[in-house]
Amino acid sequence: MWPCKVYYAKGSAGELRTQIYIGMEIGCIHKQTGSSWLEEAQEISMMISGLIKARSA
Repeated sequence: MWPCKVYYAKGSAGELRTQIYIGMEIGCIHKQTGSSWLEEAQEISMMISGLIKARSA
């Protein structure tokens, strides 16, 4: 059961990145803040990917 939730989390991290890009484009999020958030969201996504790989091995 847990794998489904982990994939949902990975998808949510991707959605978050999309929303940050949109917020930056329309001026709701400052570029510097958005860039920092994008880096963090990418790092979280990579951590989730690592968990998926570790659990499926």
